[in-house]
Formats: sequence, structure tokens, C-alpha cells
Amino acid sequence: MFTSQWINTLKGTSINSIILVPKPLAALRGPVDDTARWIFRGGLNRLVVILCASALTIPATAQSFTTIINVPPEPPPRSIGSDTQLNLYDGGLLFSVFDAGNPDGSSANVEVNINGGTVERGFSANFGSTVNINGGRLLPFFFANSGSTTNIKNGVLSGDFSANAGSVVNISGGDAGQFFTAMSDSIVNISGGIVGQNFNALANSEVNLFGLHFTLDGTDITGSLNLGESELIADRDLTLAGLLADGSAFSFDLNSVDIFGEDTFDPDAILTITLVPEPTTLGPLGIGALCALRRRRLS
Repeated sequence: MFTSQWINTLKGTSINSIILVPKPLAALRGPVDDTARWIFRGGLNRLVVILCASALTIPATAQSFTTIINVPPEPPPRSIGSDTQLNLYDGGLLFSVFDAGNPDGSSANVEVNINGGTVERGFSANFGSTVNINGGRLLPFFFANSGSTTNIKNGVLSGDFSANAGSVVNISGGDAGQFFTAMSDSIVNISGGIVGQNFNALANSEVNLFGLHFTLDGTDITGSLNLGESELIADRDLTLAGLLADGSAFSFDLNSVDIFGEDTFDPDAILTITLVPEPTTLGPLGIGALCALRRRRLS
């Protein structure tokens, strides 16, 4: 049985609303317990897992880390390495040019939980790190680097967020700010929250939207979507809008070339939309109705 404990072990620390797990779907078949209802979806040799339980974060245990730093009351470090968890709370401050994990990619089991406080400019989530943004305020220039996972659930990002190649960024709440860039070979999953203007999806990036309602250039396409099935949006130079899974409104300019003050989605960027059920209806549907997913081109 896939239980919350099994899932927590799989990721090692904490889990937010959407996570990428590098496992084939066949390897994860089986019953699912009530606290871990999941939707499975394949994409680019990865498996997208959407947590549908009411609690979006499974707290890490003290045994998961050799070192745990709480700021405050402890003073903030300039960086953290392997087997270390850092928790930032109200009144705390992380200084500029902070490294979660070693820049050389040698770290493992690194976690930063931003629950409040302020993160100054130049935060880098490096290989082997998971960053959970549950509150607080982050000043510009956040770098999600290869081998990192960033989960944005709450808080305010002031802008200039770079999802670099090999990174995974999951946005389920909060304010992701303006000037968000999905670099080539990055994966960005958006199921809630606010994403500001100047969202740029470069060639070979993957952006997956999970929502309750979708329109394409003003035409309602929700009725043409199958529940839980991702749809590839290949059209450009129009507007994709609707409601995300948490009920937040969104609107993206699918400009194929850069236009100042607007969003850009390169024609070679992968953009998908997935219709998800209202939270109150997910339980009765069960996992069986949502596992047989495929990608098809929207006509």
C-alpha cells in the first residue's frame, strides 16, 4: 500500500502539493491510503505526483538530518551542506548570496523551510536541496539549480526567479512575483497562487498547469478536456487563462517572441494544461479514475 510514510520515505523530508518523482508509473501501482490520495501523470520520463490530501506538507522528522538550524533563535549561516535542515521563522533573516547545498553539486539531503522572515538577494537552491517556501518574503534573484526542488506554497517572492536546467519548481500558492524564467530542461508545475507578469518559458522547458477552468483566447475549452488528462497547448500568440486548482485566476500571454512587459512561451517550450476536480469531489472519484492519463495535442 502507498501510505504517507512510504511517500515521505521516498522524498526523504517534506512533500508539497506537486512533486516530480523519477519513477515509472508501473512501479507505483497499488492501493493508496486516505491521507495520500494521488493523481499520477507521466511527462518527459518523470512522474508528476499531485498530493490531494488536506495537509500539503508532511513534516520531516529530526532523524532525517544530522544538523537542524532554527533561525531564530540561532544565527543564520551563509550556506548549508549535506544532511542539514534550516528552518527560517518570523523575525529571521538569511543574508545575501545564500547556498542551499554546495555549488559544486556534491551535497545530498539538504532542506530549507522558509516559514517567515526575510531572504535577501541571491538565494541558490543547489543540487540535492529541497526548498519549501511556506511564508516570509524573498528579495529578487532566486536560482533553482540542477538537481533541486522548490515548492512554493505561500509567501511573497519579489521577482527574478530562475528555474534553471534540471530543476523542478512546484507552485501551489503564494506570490511567485514577476520575471519568472523557466530555462531549458526545467520543469515548472503550477496549481495555485499568483504568477506575475513577464513569465518566460524558454525552448525545451516544461510548464504544466493544473486547474478548474481554462479559456484559450477567450474561448472556453474546459468542456473539451478530460479530467486528469494533460493537454498539450501548441498554439502561440494568444492568451491562455482560467482558474488554477486552488481557485486562483491566471492569465498567460503565449507570445512566441519576446514583447516587453508581457509573457513569452517559446514555440519549443512544452506547455500542458490538466483539468483537476474540485477538492470536495476528488475522494469519491478515487485514484482509479485518474491514473490512465495520456498527452494529446489540443485541436
